[in-house]
Formats: sequence, structure tokens, C-alpha cells
Amino acid sequence: MRFAVVCAAVPAISFVSGSLASAIGSPLNFESPSLVETPTTTLPPGSPELLKRASKTSKRHKPTRRPQPHPKRPQHHPTGGCSDTELVKNGDFNRNVKGWEFLGGGGTQFFWIKSSKKRPAHSGAGQGYLFLPRGYSTPWLSTAVPAIEYGNTYTVSAWLQYEAPNDLSQCTIIFTDNGNESIDLVLTPEWTKFSFDSPGTGRPIEVQLRITCESTLPLSIYIDDVSAKACIPRNPNPACQALPRADNALVNPGFECPDGITAWNAESYYGSGNDSIVQVSGKKGNPTHSGNGMAALLFDNSVGDFGIPLPGVLLYQSSITDDTSRQFMKASLWLSADSRLNNVSGCLLYMSSSTSTFFYDFDISTITTKWTKFEANNIEPSTYDYLYIGIYQCDSDPQPIIYLDDIYFGKDPTSPPAPVTSESPQPTPTSGPCTTTPNMVDPSFELGNLDNWLFHDQSFNFDTTFSVDSASTYGPPHAGSGVGVLTFASDDGSATIMQQIFGLCDGVYTTSVWFYVPVGYDASLCTFSYGVFASASGTPTAAGVWTKVEVVFLVQNIETTFPYTYISANCQNTGEMVVLVDDITFGPPPACSVVPTISDGSFESGDVSIWDAGFGEGDETFAITTAKAHTGKKSGLLTFPSTSNSAVFSRDFDACVGGKYTFHLWYYVPKAYKSSPCSVNAFASNSEDYYTEDVAVWDKWVEYKLDFVAGAAVEQVDFGVSCLNRLGKAVIYLDDMGITVR
Repeated sequence: MRFAVVCAAVPAISFVSGSLASAIGSPLNFESPSLVETPTTTLPPGSPELLKRASKTSKRHKPTRRPQPHPKRPQHHPTGGCSDTELVKNGDFNRNVKGWEFLGGGGTQFFWIKSSKKRPAHSGAGQGYLFLPRGYSTPWLSTAVPAIEYGNTYTVSAWLQYEAPNDLSQCTIIFTDNGNESIDLVLTPEWTKFSFDSPGTGRPIEVQLRITCESTLPLSIYIDDVSAKACIPRNPNPACQALPRADNALVNPGFECPDGITAWNAESYYGSGNDSIVQVSGKKGNPTHSGNGMAALLFDNSVGDFGIPLPGVLLYQSSITDDTSRQFMKASLWLSADSRLNNVSGCLLYMSSSTSTFFYDFDISTITTKWTKFEANNIEPSTYDYLYIGIYQCDSDPQPIIYLDDIYFGKDPTSPPAPVTSESPQPTPTSGPCTTTPNMVDPSFELGNLDNWLFHDQSFNFDTTFSVDSASTYGPPHAGSGVGVLTFASDDGSATIMQQIFGLCDGVYTTSVWFYVPVGYDASLCTFSYGVFASASGTPTAAGVWTKVEVVFLVQNIETTFPYTYISANCQNTGEMVVLVDDITFGPPPACSVVPTISDGSFESGDVSIWDAGFGEGDETFAITTAKAHTGKKSGLLTFPSTSNSAVFSRDFDACVGGKYTFHLWYYVPKAYKSSPCSVNAFASNSEDYYTEDVAVWDKWVEYKLDFVAGAAVEQVDFGVSCLNRLGKAVIYLDDMGITVR
């Protein structure tokens, strides 16, 4: 499964010349691309010659827009002749995270956690856990759900909660089925169920949790009992879904599925007028080609901005999974004209997929009430495809009605098998016990393919590409002959590639990767980052020079983690930019003798500005006072005026990755506030060591301790106090924060 979003746009067809073409613009007002190589096309007997063909180009056009789902898909909740079925596998996370894909950035992690007194699951033995480090992060979780009949309704649900302290004020959390339906989530510290209904598309979907978050605090989010249920008919209608092993990859290709016309997105070809497509049955003089249904293309003789008629109907399907077992696919459709409105003079046919254009400005003015077949062969398959069919520029008045039936886009039994790509020997990751040296597949990009990499396009226009280059197109590789290539096509390019690591043990490692900005580009516009549990960043010294980014990281509880490398490039306001990536390596940690300290842990400087405080309700206050102190003359004073208050502080300090330390904090709560239950907590953000304790002693200084292992060379400890304030006021004194070596 891949998270890379493939966007698709209708290629513009220019049928007039000079300034008029510029004035009218592209169909649907899309940018006019270069057309791609045309596969072999079989013309119907007696058909006129193809007026225009797609020009051959060495570079395939990158689509600029993905068709949006039809806004009015039907929803049905069948009650008879069907069985209620759970379609999500491993939604309870009771044993592992098998079947789930994770896309994140930086130190974001996803793994399952057994139930415990501190962190109970919603049900069962486990739960999904997302840890978001402070700063910006965009994690996604996704699992595949098999196809159900078009219009049959899924009920999708999940239980979520967050763990305090938190700062979700700048976070957007969306629960969706791959964008067909979605809801925004407002999480609470208690398990909360979120659900929505979604119509079946006839294709597999993905249940996704998408998070975009900018937080001043590290966050812990839990998810459990994810579900997608539907009542599955005992005898499903094959016309209403694209079955996994069916030859035809389309939904409702013969217009036999009730309400299935909306499986075909349809609109005016030129983005104006009310041209449309409807599903009809055959009648005298106009029988269907086969079965009981066909589509009628209705033109309204729309007039454009310059008074020129622009009739045309466009219909398409997207999210198509092609047959990639053979070298080529094939496509076909049947057309006929209405027995009364049958003047089809000037009518042109267009048909394309993401890899080819089959018919382009093809004159179909000779079709009659007799069904005529149009077929294309040698179509290159794609793992994520679309099919466009357009009929346009009919110049008769009144406009004709054209019927369409039995569209085919799928397997070609006569095609040879897909070619097998020869690969250089590479280590194959295996799960199980840890090994002497961690390993990945193709860490130096020598295989020449992307099969082992996940790609996340975070660019503003979603127009970044990721490829492998073995021809030194942009410059010399760091080593070997291959490099990974990130190409940013427009401003604000940002992307991440990632791969799971195998063979890690609990312990400390050093890992590095090399980046390169080719000569001719402004390297100063880019920053790079690299991470495994912890992350590091770097900037290129100059174009044409390889830049190394290295990070030391800690592994804890490897049996329950999902270790990935995250390799990111971010280039601002570039127009176009190319970044090369090469040679990921792993090794032992460097020697370290750092002794961590927290400056002014006793507040004796009196400078409150060095303390990075965050408040829950917003009306809490923090000040430095001489009224009470554990040692010295001063302490920190928290005042809580509301019914429920919390305050969190953060301190950064240098440490040895893997070093064992103890964080110390002394607190004092006057006995007058004994009826306001309070707790003290601390969190080591790079290793996730966490501890909380309830206040049980009053009118006395109490020492709080958190034992932790440093997860980064610059470690962060977040600590604070929260109170359920029943008196309308509570005060807490803090003093003598420090770090000692265990």
C-alpha cells in the first residue's frame, strides 16, 4: 500500500488555432499538457482517418488534478438477504499492527501497547499508539477495506483518546475513508467513539486517520476498535463492483447497476453548460448493445465566452487498479446514435488513461443507430489509474443523443507477461531476533526501482516526484551508480521517503544519509532532515557538494515498535528544484561524556522568561516567589483559579543518547488545598519515558523523580502539575529541578 497521492487531470485538446484557442482555454480550464505516446488503436470498419494523434514525447505529463468523487453517490442499508460483516482486519490491535500502514515524519511512532493500569485499551489486550513530538508533524494511519457493491453503505467507526498534558489547539485530526467521506475529530482524555456512514464505491477503500499538528508539547494519541461494517448481499451484483479477479476493472461498465450511473463522474467537457449523462434502458429503434441498460450522452449546445458552441460530455472513473501481471491492457467501448436525433456531424471522440491517449479528436460523425465498436490495445498499465471518455464539438442543431454501452478497460489475455526486472543482489530484511547490523533493502538506490520505499508528497501543489537515477543525470552519485531523486516542480516543495528497518536491537545507533543539490540550483533554499526515533537536520554547504546528515538514536522495546527511516527535503520558493539522496548507513554510537544540567533549576536568578510554560485553561499564572523555598531563597509559584487547571514546563539539555538519568523535582502543596486532587507528571519526549504521581502529602516538600533514558543528544523533559480544583483556587510551589546520572 502506498500513501503517495496520484492526481489526475483531463488533458486539454486544442481543436482551434491562434488566439481563439487561447481565449477559449482548455477543457474544464485545466492546464494544457504534452500528450503522451498513443497505443495501437483499432478503428471500426469504414471509419474516417484519425484527424490528430498524440505526439510522442520522452517525458510523460504529470497530471495536475485528481477527479473528485461524485457528490451524490447513493447510500443503501440493505436489511434482507445480506449478512452484517466486519471488513477491517486487526482493528483491535490486540496482538500487533499487521495490516496497518503508517506514514509519519520526524520521531513520530506507531505501535501497539498492551493494556495496563496506566494505559488501558478501550477493549482487549492492545491499542494503537501515536506519539507526536513537539513541532510540526503529519502522521497518517491507514488500513485497506475490501470493495462492496456500489451504493451499499459502510458504517465506519473508531475509538480515540489523548493523554494529558496536551496541546491540540493547532491540530487537525480527520477520520476518513480515503476522502469519500470524512469527519473532523475533537479528542478528549476519555475514550470517545467517532463514526460516519459512507457509500460503497464498488472499489476497495482505505480507512485513514490523518493528523496535521503544530504543537508546543509532545502528544500521545491512542486509537482502538477501528471498524467498517456493511450488510453484504449473499449474491452481490457483479456489475456494481470491480471484483479483484475480474477482467474488467470498471464499476458499472455496462450500465446495469441500479443507481450506478454516478459511478461515472460526468460533466460538461469544457466546464460550461449542462451537458450530462443518464442511464436508460433500450427502446424500439435504440436497443442496448447488451443487457438492460446503456448511457445516453445529452448535449445542450452550450455557448462559450466568444459565442462559439462548446457542446461536450466528459465521463471518467478514477482509483482504478490495473492488471500489472501483463505487459499491456486493452480498452473498448460501443457507440450508437439516437434514431431521431442522429445528426452527429462534427462529433469527436477522446479517450485516455494515466499512461496513454487512445483516441484524440477522432471523427465519429459516421456512427448510426447500429452499434459501432472502438478499441485500443497495447495500453501500459498503472497501479493507480483513471479512464477518461469525452465526446465533444458536435455542430448539428438540434444536438444529437449518443448512446454508450459496454465499456471495457482491463486485462488483455493476448498480451505477454509483464517483463521481469533483473536486480542486483541485495540484503533481504527479515523479521525476528536482532542482528549485528541493522539492514534495509537497497539503502544506496542501486536496484533502480522504488518497490521498497514509501513516498509522501507534502508539497503545496502535490507535484513532487520520486525516482531512481543510475545515469548520473544530475551529478555524480555519492557512491555506487544509483541515487534517489526528489524533483520539486513548483514553489514550496516538501517530501519524505521512508522504509522500515530490520534487525535493530534495544540500544544506541548512529545512522547517516547523504543529500545533494545539483549545480544550477540554489542550494541555500533547501533544508534536509533524517530520523529514526530521533531526528537531525542539515543545510547544504553549496550546490554540487554532497551533504551528510547524521543522527544518533535510541531503540527501546523493539518488539513493540515499527522502526522506519524518515528522509525529508524541504525547499522553499524554488520554482523547480532537484535533490539527490544516497547511501544510508548504520553504525555504533560515538563516545560521549556529556553531563546534563538544567540551568537555574532552583529559580534563584528570578528570571521567569527562561521557563517555557504552557497552560490548560489559560488563566493559570506562574511567578517566582520568595515566600517559600526548598533550598536557597526562591521557588516557582503556580496559581490555579479555575475548576480544572494544568501547567506544563519544558526544558532542553545536552545528553548522551542512551544515557540513564533521573529527573528530580520538589513540590509543595499547602494543606488548605487538600480537597483539590492534584498530580505531578514528567515526560522524556525522545524516549517516551513517562511517570505521574498523585499528591498525597501536604504542607511538606516532596521529591518527585522520573527515571529515563535519553533518546537524543538534545533531550527534552516536559513536567507539570494538574489539579481538579474544587475550591476555585489552588497554589503549588516548585523548586530544585535537576538531572543526575543513574
